[in-house]
Amino acid sequence: MNKLYLLFLFLTLSQTFFAQGTWKTVTVGPGFSVALHSEGTLWSWGVNNFAQLGIGTASFNGGPGLAYNNVPVQVETPYQDWIAVDCAEAYTVAIRANGTIWGWGCKKNVNASNPELVYTPEQIGEDSNFVSVSAGYNFYAAIKADGTLWTWGANNFGQLGLNDTTSWVETPTQVGSSSSWKQVSCGTRHALGLDSAGHMYFWGQSSWGANSGTIQNTPIIYDPFLYQYVCAGNNTSAAIHINGSLWVWGFNYSGFLGFGDNYDRSVPTQLGFDYDWSKIYNGSTFFLGLKNDKTLWGWGYNGDGQFGNGNLGNITSPTLISLNGATYDQVAVVSGPSFFDGPDLPFGYHTLCLTANKLSICSAGLNHWGYLGVGNFNESPNFNCSVFTLVAVDEAPSIDLSVFPNPSSGKFIIEAPFEAGQAIQLFNLNGQLVYTQMLINSGFSQTLDIELNPGIYLFKLLNQEGEKLATQRLVVN
Repeated sequence: MNKLYLLFLFLTLSQTFFAQGTWKTVTVGPGFSVALHSEGTLWSWGVNNFAQLGIGTASFNGGPGLAYNNVPVQVETPYQDWIAVDCAEAYTVAIRANGTIWGWGCKKNVNASNPELVYTPEQIGEDSNFVSVSAGYNFYAAIKADGTLWTWGANNFGQLGLNDTTSWVETPTQVGSSSSWKQVSCGTRHALGLDSAGHMYFWGQSSWGANSGTIQNTPIIYDPFLYQYVCAGNNTSAAIHINGSLWVWGFNYSGFLGFGDNYDRSVPTQLGFDYDWSKIYNGSTFFLGLKNDKTLWGWGYNGDGQFGNGNLGNITSPTLISLNGATYDQVAVVSGPSFFDGPDLPFGYHTLCLTANKLSICSAGLNHWGYLGVGNFNESPNFNCSVFTLVAVDEAPSIDLSVFPNPSSGKFIIEAPFEAGQAIQLFNLNGQLVYTQMLINSGFSQTLDIELNPGIYLFKLLNQEGEKLATQRLVVN
């Protein structure tokens, strides 16, 4: 194999993304993003001034990996069994397979001179059995497998629903005694919840209508209709009725509720006459929604290109923005204000979409500190789906090959009928080539002993012509 061919092979493979499994969840905070892989690993990118990436440090004075990461990096944790994650203002919460809740980033005092920072995931409380979590503006809510609802964090507006306005609650605390909670969504100063019957509940502070500023510190049924999905935002809210119709309400600056006027709506009001909505996502001044056919629709402010439809024009009513027939499984948007407000630090009008096949994460919008995760700082009005692209791998080798121990600390023994001229390649889940070796001698055993961060890697053995002989996953603990 000549050197020119080896160089071509190296460059080609290093630009190809290989991994096993799919993406499970994407979520965003102001200026940063987190993705959960189906294998249980967590990946983050964007600004990191409050340690919100979970990579063990926080700084605005260092290079990539300190002040920001403009490509995804794995969250620094020995655990590879995460099942849920959500981002707050400068903090991330996640659930492990054992039902425990963990968090990292700015835990408290984000606007103070002495913010309380957590650099890598630490457990929150001692309870377990949690199955879902929602992060609001410095407050959090989670549902257990038994249907009970638990909240913690800031509570100055009664947003925890605990029948008081205690300024801060340190650990998850049960809300009432009901065991029929199905979904919860946290906004800026209020939260919405659904029970198993479809009743929609509200608590916290309303920011719209005649009751603007009123604090409701326990959950109350907010509307007589039944719903299947709710989403609390900054000064707005949205819900999907059990018949698939879409209802929105709240502040209507510049008409971003989608009715073609500037009048606020103090109660849930039906938007349009379609009955095939499946999910709704409440941005700070815009909405994105998915229908049953997984097409993406948007309306409201689009001055930063966060709709990913190729332009910067605002949209006054729900409009199809999926390009070339693209379909999506999930969307993530920033729903509230933050420390990023201002002309120099806009708070991250960026959007992530998970494609319907769950193999690609697409991003669009602002990109000041690598919010989009595509390796540069250029904002994009078009969805770029190169953040993460996974290609399913056939792990059945064409030759007999075994790897042990697996998992390991980074030292693997690989047994196969090796021949001189073959090549070993090792990729991380971001598709980056982290190790390559040309085999000089033939034999039946090779030892791979390199320093690797904990995570999942893809080992490939290639013959002299660059053809794949075997593919195996390697797990570093």
